[in-house]
Amino acid sequence: MQYDQCMAASLKEDLKQIGCSQKIIDEIIISNHPDRIMQLLYQYRLQLLNKLHEEQKQLDMLDELLYRLKTSKGGSYHGKYHI
Repeated sequence: MQYDQCMAASLKEDLKQIGCSQKIIDEIIISNHPDRIMQLLYQYRLQLLNKLHEEQKQLDMLDELLYRLKTSKGGSYHGKYHI
């Protein structure tokens, strides 16, 4: 795809805001193949989704730990933590 300067600047800003690396931004801007652009964006989307899922697992584990600490008897957590 060919972009005029204004459109390219706007696209670059959008790609930066969503966290794309400079390498991906450059490849998208110079690409003449819409299918390749879509492929790059879908790959980046998958990376973000995988990161989100991993962080959700960490948050779930943290919530579980907080719950166990809160509900433990005598201020101990399975004998491992004493608070």
